[in-house]
Amino acid sequence: MTVEAVLLSWSGGKDAAWTLHRLRQSGVPVAGLIATVTAGYERVSMQGIRREVLHAQAMAAGLPLIEAMIPPACDNAVYEAAFASALRSARERWRVRCPSPSAICSCRTSATTAWRCAHRWAGGC
Repeated sequence: MTVEAVLLSWSGGKDAAWTLHRLRQSGVPVAGLIATVTAGYERVSMQGIRREVLHAQAMAAGLPLIEAMIPPACDNAVYEAAFASALRSARERWRVRCPSPSAICSCRTSATTAWRCAHRWAGGC
């Protein structure tokens, strides 16, 4: 059976790196990374990692990166629209069906993470 490639939601933190390692170790192909970046701050929204570090991480992992740009202090509707747009870009770039399999890592549960995981395909993908 062929395992379909996943798009990994990437925060830039150790949990995301561990998830990538485990996916690869398990033989799950990873098509690329998707990260949410806050405009103006030029940092990954969940971890605060600088955008240039994000790009270096993707390069070191040997994976393409798609960024979902959001404004500071945006509401969930704006977040959803930006993330859905990034998912559409991934679909067009890799010709994957949408929703395609994804991997979202979080070793800590929060209301925001749980809500965003549940709604990650919202927005017309």
